[in-house]
Amino acid sequence: MLTCIISGPKRSGTTLLNRLFDSQPGMIDLNDEAFFWEHAYRYAAAGRSEIFLDLFRMYSPDALTEGFIERDLLPWIEGRYQQSASFLEFEMDLAFSSDTFTSGLTALSMCETVEEVWHTLVEAYAAAAERDYSEADKVLIKSADYGMSVLGGRQFLKRTKSVFILRNPYYALDSLKKSRQIRGSKILNPFNFGEALRDYAFFGDHQDEILSNGTLLVLYEDLIANPQGIMKQIASHFRVPFTENLLNPTLSGKPWPGLSSFQATKGIDVSILDRPLQTLMNEEIDLVGKHLKGLLEAYGYTHTSQSPSRRTRCES
Repeated sequence: MLTCIISGPKRSGTTLLNRLFDSQPGMIDLNDEAFFWEHAYRYAAAGRSEIFLDLFRMYSPDALTEGFIERDLLPWIEGRYQQSASFLEFEMDLAFSSDTFTSGLTALSMCETVEEVWHTLVEAYAAAAERDYSEADKVLIKSADYGMSVLGGRQFLKRTKSVFILRNPYYALDSLKKSRQIRGSKILNPFNFGEALRDYAFFGDHQDEILSNGTLLVLYEDLIANPQGIMKQIASHFRVPFTENLLNPTLSGKPWPGLSSFQATKGIDVSILDRPLQTLMNEEIDLVGKHLKGLLEAYGYTHTSQSPSRRTRCES
């Protein structure tokens, strides 16, 4: 099974891409953000992949399911989706069977590699979902982890394709600050804002590695301005046919209200590109300009009303 990974900074369009692939034939689309491959990357970077593997082999399925829910290694396996970091509150029953998922984890104790663990988890997830995935030969997972999941998946899997989506950091951080205010958690105080800049720096420091080996780079501004053209590129990259559902974001095949922090949206809303900065203070704008200077210059991003440069790149 081919694993398709979507990664990027927070508030940069990873969820939108996730929703666009929600109804793609032949693809198991994990229905929201999941940090499995970021965790795998962090263990590998520390030289401790065996610890990560042993967690799945030695803990009970019930304990693992509780851990998945607590740490978001897989999305919404308790069966109910809730969205609060947006203009509208939204909740949906995903018709996902947590009991079926947990029962599918018994084979983990016999796994000898992280790759075997991953495919066991995917099979359990597919069995617990409402949809029939018996003909699916691809799985999609997304995480706004600045490229760590791309590196983690590539290290442990024989077959993987990745997309990294990048948005103008000024506007992504502006949206992140607002969404955290709406949620009332992880507010971007000076230290949390500093961590957000540090996470962007991870992409800058590992950019060549993340964007190598067939990773497709997509600019969020391109996706919004030219959704059909960009989604055709991504569909080709993930080796799936381009179908009209790839232009219509849904969740479990049902309407999805979008995730904008500032306004109600419908589908792929081009008006987002005209939104001025609304929450960043002058100090924060200066910090972005100082510490992300190389990234901003490389992609032609500014914080003025001028539209950022719009270009895509695929490096292999």
